[in-house]
Amino acid sequence: MELESLLATESILTLLWQTTFWLLAGLVAATLMRRHPARSHAVLVAALLAALLTPIATFLFQRAGWGLLPAPASLSGIPEPVSPTGAAGRAARPAGGGMMLMLAGGWLLGSGLLLARLAVAAARARAMIGNATPWSDDAIAAPTRAACAALRVGVPPVVLRTPDVRSPMIWCWGRRPTILFPAAPSPAADDRLFGILCHELAHLQRRDHVTALVAEIASCVLFWHPLAWVTRRRLRQLSEQACDAWVLAAGVPAHRYADALIGLIPTSPPPRLALAAVSGRRGVVARIDRILRTPVTTPRGGRMFALAAVTVTGLGMTITALAQRRAPVPVPPLVLELSPQPPVPATPGVASSSGALTAVPGELDLGVSAPGGTVYGAIWLVNEAAAPVRILSARASCGCTTVGAFAPTDLEPGERMRVDLSMEAPKDAGVKSTKKITFTIEDHEPLQVPIFIATEPASTPAST
Repeated sequence: MELESLLATESILTLLWQTTFWLLAGLVAATLMRRHPARSHAVLVAALLAALLTPIATFLFQRAGWGLLPAPASLSGIPEPVSPTGAAGRAARPAGGGMMLMLAGGWLLGSGLLLARLAVAAARARAMIGNATPWSDDAIAAPTRAACAALRVGVPPVVLRTPDVRSPMIWCWGRRPTILFPAAPSPAADDRLFGILCHELAHLQRRDHVTALVAEIASCVLFWHPLAWVTRRRLRQLSEQACDAWVLAAGVPAHRYADALIGLIPTSPPPRLALAAVSGRRGVVARIDRILRTPVTTPRGGRMFALAAVTVTGLGMTITALAQRRAPVPVPPLVLELSPQPPVPATPGVASSSGALTAVPGELDLGVSAPGGTVYGAIWLVNEAAAPVRILSARASCGCTTVGAFAPTDLEPGERMRVDLSMEAPKDAGVKSTKKITFTIEDHEPLQVPIFIATEPASTPAST
């Protein structure tokens, strides 16, 4: 039970620190690179993907037994007994496994509800697009062609109008991208409308709809982590800033573009997974201030930068996933036998008793071994009391003695249990070592069984 509880706790702590590390590292890096929104956005997306994928890599490495940290020390004990008749040897479920099941169930339930809500929002957006009316007059056709030429968009978008939106937005989940405009009068067909179209098409060219979906899924999967929601909001802000840079690079005057954005401030949030020109009132002032004050720069992040970001993130993911304990060294299987037969085991030796539980032999002599060798032996535990006895734990006095994983076990009156164990001999020759196995018994004194092992004497050179 102790080993399983320890591993369960370590798994939870590993998940927490890994996700926190990557989300916090991404937010810090994005803040340091805020003068270049495209690169800042790319770094934050890479960190978000690392926060999602590192726990998966950790699990796979754990199954393979890989890790940079040493294996946990063996916690000796008795594994869950198996009764030959199926009637005896009842064992309790380890506490660590129950805790993990509860946490996993709550996590799956919360993530499932949020993902279902995301799917419903996407369905509503599709229905809204289906109810919209085409806008194909010259007031929108000419600036649309100009914006497609400026941003090198091969397939022109479908332009629709609907009273369900307050700000222009683009929907990229379809055979052709769709730009939605409010049904109310829009900006005149000048550089302001051209700038808004460039902004929406920049979302398409940058694949912001894909990164927005990743952020939405991450906030659903990591809904319990506050930094996941902060990262989702920050990614939306950076994508808007990066698209603003594309508009300015296309030749739209900053003051004209800022004036167009001011007239598009919405009174309600846009549909999820749709990328709006203005997604809310918060942050619009800072965004316009950035448009008016920031010099026009290249809006692209650069292929070399993207390659470097992927390489660094991949290397960091590997190191982070390997920052765990290696798999424990396998120990010999432990054989437990429970039987209602007469309690006298066929094992010689003097019995040792705690008043309810008897160990035979009371002192286990493993004989003589080569220095550093491993010797195996067995102890019988017998319930000679008139009532059931519950064995809570078994603990060795030293890591050189191994009994295996333990689950609390009940022994009925007259039942017996064989416990196999191993002990590593001292490294020096001609030495005798004494260790103890302590069995903790509910409502009774502990039972201690001494174990002895000796090493062969050092050989002396033959005389000539």
